[in-house]
Amino acid sequence: MQAISEGFKDIAESFDGSYDFVVLDAHLPIDKDKDTELLSSVGGISDKAGAIIEYLEKEKVMPEEEMVAGLTLYFFLLVKTNFPDDRIVFLSAHEEAEKINSKFKEVKAIPPKVFLKTDPAELKQFADLLKTYSNDKYIILRRSIYDGCAHLLDNVGNYPFRFNQFIDSRRQSLDDAEIRGYLTNLQSFLPARVSPFDPKQKGSHLNAFIRILLHQWDDKARPQNIGKNKDEPLSKSDDEARALSKIVKNVRNWAAHSNLFEDADEKLAAFLFLINMRVMFVLPDDILPYERLALRLYSEPLNADEMAGIIDKREIPLGKTYETIKKLSVRVRAYRDSIYFEEMLANLGQFNKIEELIRAGQIRESISTLVFRMFWHVLSPAKLDNVVLSRGQGEKNVGVWYTFDLCDYGKMNENSFIFQVARHIYKESFEV
Repeated sequence: MQAISEGFKDIAESFDGSYDFVVLDAHLPIDKDKDTELLSSVGGISDKAGAIIEYLEKEKVMPEEEMVAGLTLYFFLLVKTNFPDDRIVFLSAHEEAEKINSKFKEVKAIPPKVFLKTDPAELKQFADLLKTYSNDKYIILRRSIYDGCAHLLDNVGNYPFRFNQFIDSRRQSLDDAEIRGYLTNLQSFLPARVSPFDPKQKGSHLNAFIRILLHQWDDKARPQNIGKNKDEPLSKSDDEARALSKIVKNVRNWAAHSNLFEDADEKLAAFLFLINMRVMFVLPDDILPYERLALRLYSEPLNADEMAGIIDKREIPLGKTYETIKKLSVRVRAYRDSIYFEEMLANLGQFNKIEELIRAGQIRESISTLVFRMFWHVLSPAKLDNVVLSRGQGEKNVGVWYTFDLCDYGKMNENSFIFQVARHIYKESFEV
């Protein structure tokens, strides 16, 4: 969570929507020459807010200019930037707190919460409030996306842009300006609060974010294109990216043609953001700070030893989860046979069966769980073996066996992105 407590000019000029919480002091330093225009311009925001600010600015109400700046900034943030009022507080001395509350009452405005910096009990309440917002799932998601886009924007040109390798050779690649535009759009997409009136709008808003996030994965971009025209085998990084791209490709198609993600939550949105950025850019093997922040959304991850043990003992339930989807997929009319988990899901999605099967209870897992399970299956794809069981009178009975080309999910480097994601989403994938 990013909080601010600075002077009037710094905040008024640079407030860009990246902040999650604002702590104000009643006394904010102002520069008469530089801040006069800013202070006066705030009064034209709206009739009601303008009247309040104009009243506060009159010397008979608040003669101290610094106090004027602090209170004016409160209304500036509240009205002009639409910042949530419950995330703006004052931290002041006792005498200042009384002045703040009295002046708000004079103009019949509800005063914000004012914490006394000299009162240990109130300082504890203030710390508890910050802790509450620091653990808010939506704020964690928003902050990780904002910081992630900022990091990638700072490194356009430093991190190779791998996505162009997925684009069909007949289509135009994305240039630096388009990459920056895409990241800037994502960075500003999630507001400080989705809706102060209807929290249920969060799901539909995250659904819209997923569509914007993955809209580049239309017909022009396909997993099989990477490495298509190369003689040498793919690098480990590119090979992982090709596998993970199958997740975002599937989700893009479902999001564009169904209502599967209308109840999307922060965990799913964060997972898709992290995977998509790893596919689109060639990033370091070790997990990055914004990725580690996003993984805080998964409150009970396996510890490193537990995850490594499950991988070593081959206890990931790939066979069980694979069999469930295989049995369902063969029932679909016009079914196109496939041995791969993500392709079977793609076929179900194409014939609009996933929604029907979930509603009918034939798929008991949520769409989010299926998305998480793709992570395990695309990295350890199924293999097909035909085993002759018996022969007789010119005929033979053949048993079909499915095994999995198991990967180590990055366990050789506990700080790797793949391993950290694996241990954080394991319960989301299989303990349902």
